[in-house]
Amino acid sequence: MEQSDTLNGYAILVSRAREHAGNGLEAAEALKKAVEDCIRDNILKEFLSRYGSDVINMLSMEFNLEDALRVRENDGIKKGIKKGKEKVAEKLLKRGTPIEIVAEDTELSVEQVERIAKKINAPA
Repeated sequence: MEQSDTLNGYAILVSRAREHAGNGLEAAEALKKAVEDCIRDNILKEFLSRYGSDVINMLSMEFNLEDALRVRENDGIKKGIKKGKEKVAEKLLKRGTPIEIVAEDTELSVEQVERIAKKINAPA
């Protein structure tokens, strides 16, 4: 970045946008404020004065994509944990472990364990 003023300016812009977002501003507002800050501080001033709204739109989409991917990843992890608990419950039920103990050990509800037991035809 030291060799490219443009790349350094972009890094500063993104850093300021993330800082503003971290202080509670919505993504678009944080980006708008970061663009204003950079213009004021003569960072990419000519480019941002001309194309600032395009930059805000483009980076808003990028920030929203990052958020969406993070949410998707967290949902995937939660689903994976739930599936793992259900597999353990199936194994315990097949071994004849009482539903209440399976529920306690897997942290699934009794109702969830009963549904699993019905699905695999285990004694309730």
